Amino acid sequence: MSQQWQHIYEPTGKFKEVMESIAEKITIEEWNNTVIELNKKSAAGLSGINYKIIKQLPKELILLLIRFGNHTLQTGLIPMAWKTSVILRIPKPTNFEYNIMNTRPIALLDCFQKTITKMITNRLSSILKQHSVLQGYNCCSLPGECTNEPIHLVNNFIEDARENKKELWILTQDMKKAFDSVELDVLKRALLRIDIPATMAEWIIALFDHRSLRIATAYGLSDRFIGNDGIDQGDTLSPLLWRIFYDPLLVAIQQTKNSRYEMKLIWPNDINNLNMWTQYKLQVPICAYMDDTIFLESSKYRMQEIVDIANKANNYQSDSEKQEQNIELGRDRSIVQATNDEIRYLGVWFSNKPSRRRWMQRLSTIVNEFCNTV
Repeated sequence: MSQQWQHIYEPTGKFKEVMESIAEKITIEEWNNTVIELNKKSAAGLSGINYKIIKQLPKELILLLIRFGNHTLQTGLIPMAWKTSVILRIPKPTNFEYNIMNTRPIALLDCFQKTITKMITNRLSSILKQHSVLQGYNCCSLPGECTNEPIHLVNNFIEDARENKKELWILTQDMKKAFDSVELDVLKRALLRIDIPATMAEWIIALFDHRSLRIATAYGLSDRFIGNDGIDQGDTLSPLLWRIFYDPLLVAIQQTKNSRYEMKLIWPNDINNLNMWTQYKLQVPICAYMDDTIFLESSKYRMQEIVDIANKANNYQSDSEKQEQNIELGRDRSIVQATNDEIRYLGVWFSNKPSRRRWMQRLSTIVNEFCNTV
């Protein structure tokens, strides 16, 4: 690992005290508050015990489960039932065409385990939000965050480039099977980087290490097999772990010192006094919502530089069908052509030139696709 990455993954030490609360013992009050939030309609794992049953458990059994949960947190031991999941393939909006890549895998996990991990998720997300622990521009998984911020950010950069006649390069990137690409060793480094206690980091890694998987088919469940690196798609903790895992890459790109696209705004605090006018500057070379990433740069050369940083950082595959610029991507250095067509990011279409005719065609296509589906 290079000196730059060693520095990025080095524990900060600033959040050590507040992170200690993550490993505290579970209380009956915390259990009750968490169970209230559970969705009764969620499917059960192999045990057949769902959230609806958990909500009706007597106090004596709840206290026993709390003791068991605290024991796993203290020892780092994870029962095999918690590490066994059933994989369902959910169709994507695209046509199936007998291609398994057009489906999305969902893991059905033990509901007792998901109740415990939801408590850990609530604890961790509260600390990350309150203390601004994660510095990368990723707008997901924490309270109060949604797609509005990255969408408005991209639109503002496009409008600024158009009005000021500046060069702006935009590249959208979506990763294939993002959760499956998470290497547990790297995830552990990322957890320790933000001062999560070592015992809690070990507990989290143990949840996903040597997972036992079974596939639901039309002919019943498949035989068990052991999964490789990765985190479960259906776990409440997984989206937050992905953000922690992805944050070092975002920070590394944000810390690069070369020139980048800069948006400027002059605000007249006092319209009659020029000395009271304030200039604001904003540089965002990379922004993400979960694994949907967008790169914003001032030149093709600069764009290639930050894409190379991303390619070297993690061993993931990019969804080539969603790349939109003339840049060499991935280990095979495949070239993605620049385009004047629209690009789609987080469900919103952007273009370099506004066109009413294009908007009407887009709306017509969406309506026709909906009507054909119905």
